[in-house]
Amino acid sequence: MPLSELGKSRWSLRPWRTSDYGRIAELANNPKIACFLTDMFPHPYSIEDAKRYFQTFSEACIIRAICIDDVFVGSVGLHAKQDVHRHE
Repeated sequence: MPLSELGKSRWSLRPWRTSDYGRIAELANNPKIACFLTDMFPHPYSIEDAKRYFQTFSEACIIRAICIDDVFVGSVGLHAKQDVHRHE
């Protein structure tokens, strides 16, 4: 979907659902998407990989599904890190 059409769609951020695993695997398994993911994402990417990813990060991070017209299109997360606290 072109960015110019985004304003015509209803988008939302929501918690991940177990029903998202198949869609996550579908998107992450696409070579045109996989090439932009970090090395921690295996390729090919399976539903089991999606489950493992969610289980690993859902406890330590805030992860939200990005949806357009209630269809999962990606995710965004907040990951607290130790190396960002600087005292000067």
